[in-house]
Amino acid sequence: MLLRDLNAPETVRNRVEAVRAALGLARAPDGWADDLAVLLALVPADDVRVRTAAERVAGGVLALLRERAPGVDPQPELARYLADGTLELLLPMRKVQTYAVDDAGNQTEAPLDEALLRDTMAYYQSASYLLRNHLYTPE
Repeated sequence: MLLRDLNAPETVRNRVEAVRAALGLARAPDGWADDLAVLLALVPADDVRVRTAAERVAGGVLALLRERAPGVDPQPELARYLADGTLELLLPMRKVQTYAVDDAGNQTEAPLDEALLRDTMAYYQSASYLLRNHLYTPE
């Protein structure tokens, strides 16, 4: 969603076309297609590769938005989570990692904020439910 407004609109008819469209975004961070393929489990990857891909995507999207669309905030709560410069990663096997993100998109491990973790998990679970049950309809 964050990169949608930076790219030309593309109509898709099914999930396969949606994935192809996402992988083929013209305005996306360096390595976007490879990293997204890892994050969508389209290619085999170990935990380290998944973590690296997540870090590059998060940092790259933030940097790109700051450069090309500094006023973009389609999710009002997103600014609150990034304003303090932290990013929560929910990893397989119930692992959680928190990173401090600086203005350049660089990340370093940070202490876990339990309240932010609960909110992050709630948003993820809500989005997962909506997508899984075909209840999400973009504006």
